[in-house]
Amino acid sequence: MVQTKQVWKPDGLQEAWETASQLKQDFCFVAGGTWLRTQWENGEHQPANLIALDDVPEMHASIQEDSRHLVIGSLTLLSDLIESPLVLERVPLLQEACSRIAAPSIRHQATIGGNIMSAVGDTLPVLLVYEAVFRWYDGTQIIEQPVEEWVQEEKAPMRLLLEIAIPIRERPEGTLSFFVKTGRRETFIPSQVTVAGMILTDASGSVYDAKLAAGGGSAVPARLHGAEALFLRSSSRKLFPALMHDQIKREFQPPGDVFASSEYKKRVAANLIVGEWYRKERGFVEAQ
Repeated sequence: MVQTKQVWKPDGLQEAWETASQLKQDFCFVAGGTWLRTQWENGEHQPANLIALDDVPEMHASIQEDSRHLVIGSLTLLSDLIESPLVLERVPLLQEACSRIAAPSIRHQATIGGNIMSAVGDTLPVLLVYEAVFRWYDGTQIIEQPVEEWVQEEKAPMRLLLEIAIPIRERPEGTLSFFVKTGRRETFIPSQVTVAGMILTDASGSVYDAKLAAGGGSAVPARLHGAEALFLRSSSRKLFPALMHDQIKREFQPPGDVFASSEYKKRVAANLIVGEWYRKERGFVEAQ
């Protein structure tokens, strides 16, 4: 049972900020609440106060496109992202990631902002690959921050996530893009390993751009820049799987848990990424 002293419902961004400032530390922001409920049921600390963000107009649920970005409001439901033709067209990996999170009933309640603020959500590897930018309110102004910078912060200052801006980029024919997650039971149990990637090749099969990320479980999601650099020296006819495998295992440093060791998770991440590449390679060779 969730036990709190009070639920606060500010009707504006500044009021939400002032309420949080007055309550100091014994509070939690909440929107869909699905992740928080799971944490509390598992024995995590329940704050005395909840600040509900549903009525804050600046924290909206929307999916819009401007000249350079797909802009998603932080209160947008996962189910709305799954059903959006614009998301499918511009950022299909995000749609795939959202469709693999929890059960349908949860996705109709959970927000992308909540998934992000969990710090281990399955949308984060995808947002790293897409090089998304977060737009925050820091009490005085709106600031922008690359998602990669945010995931590397050990202790982020108090801010309110307003929007996620994803750069719009063309995906040439032959682009390899993938999102894969593994777990014991994908509907109800958090993933053990999650990988995402986008690899661009020219007509000869040579890689000219690569973006890879891994996360899952309690691992902090991260870009795999070393593995990306190794892909840039590769082609459909020349990739050294042992080198790539070792590089991914060096870069990805997930903590072990009672279900899987760190070494096992590293090996799974490496197998998933290299396996996706070789599926593309077979298709390239067959097309020649």
